[in-house]
Amino acid sequence: MSGIYLDNAATSFPKPEYVYKAMDYFMRELGGSPARGSYSKAQESERIVIKLRSKLCQLLGVSDPTRLLFTFNSTDALNLVLKGFLKPGDHVIVTDVEHNALLRPLWKMRQTHNIAVTIVKSNEHGQVSPEDIFKEVTPQTKLIACVHASNVLGTLQPIQEIGAGCKKRGIAFLVDGSQTAGAYPVDVDALGIDFFVFTGHKSLLGPGGTGGVIIQHGLELDSYREGGNGAHSDHLEQPTGLPERYESGTPNMLGYAGLLAGVEFIQEQGVHNIRAHELALNKALMEELQGIDQVKIYGPSAEEKVAITSIGFKMLDTSEVGQILGKKFNIMVRTGIHCSPLIHQNIGTKAQGTVRFSMGWFNTLEEIKKVGDAVREISHAVYGGNRS
Repeated sequence: MSGIYLDNAATSFPKPEYVYKAMDYFMRELGGSPARGSYSKAQESERIVIKLRSKLCQLLGVSDPTRLLFTFNSTDALNLVLKGFLKPGDHVIVTDVEHNALLRPLWKMRQTHNIAVTIVKSNEHGQVSPEDIFKEVTPQTKLIACVHASNVLGTLQPIQEIGAGCKKRGIAFLVDGSQTAGAYPVDVDALGIDFFVFTGHKSLLGPGGTGGVIIQHGLELDSYREGGNGAHSDHLEQPTGLPERYESGTPNMLGYAGLLAGVEFIQEQGVHNIRAHELALNKALMEELQGIDQVKIYGPSAEEKVAITSIGFKMLDTSEVGQILGKKFNIMVRTGIHCSPLIHQNIGTKAQGTVRFSMGWFNTLEEIKKVGDAVREISHAVYGGNRS
């Protein structure tokens, strides 16, 4: 691949060769819709859906595959949960680390559904205290929502402790696993998570337009989309069983074929091995960046986050840094607010955001060394001083 791609927190690239081959095979050889016919191509498509659902449940620690509902992405899944679960007068507690995929639907629901929202502030490293969360609980609190890992700082949140506190108080717990599913060990059942949202195009190594939500037994959501799904086609009423109740319309079979290949690749490599590799990359990057003149590293240590490191330059615009890295060094990064405005307000970077490096399975230590050299060169060109 030409250049150094470090924007995996947005979309992982490249994908495993398996993914490209699986999608090409589906388009050229299958092309059928699942549960829509008795011919072999439709049956093979159905097997892809069943296998993908099962493999994802194995990967994410879910015992019942019918509880895994496919959506278009995390944003779609979060909208389904928020708009399908909350009722007028309910109270929701969220954190300032959240992505706009959660914040914007809630902001609208404050106006349209009289939903009360409390935002809990994280510390200087973007980690939220469970004690601070539970201080905000009221008799009307129906849901606590927390991102598993920040897409800005990478910070991992104390999900197990929050889940235990929610269970004790009878409050539903929603976790946005967009940055962890596929890159960090997740056991939804063991962690006491009621709603776990994931997307396919990041660390699950699949294509865009794929994702889903896992819901625990005993919880129901009002569906916001009804229609055909191949089940009970003789009835005008929407099927009530899972997952058919929430999966209306022709599914993204091309995406599912690619996502299945991505999940199988992850299972072959092992999530713990992927985590170890990305942790090593993140440690190396932070070591490269430490001590460079006028560079500030935000967030906690590498062990306390996923493979994301955000930095800022004193008196140098982050967008300019991103352009220099791209044009001169062919290093592809993300700059700006990253669709998470509240955490930037917390760490003092709301004016221009950060330069975000996000590593993936296919990055190497050699690439990280080149990134360190590039940042040192930029620093020296602007400020002079230390290049070592």
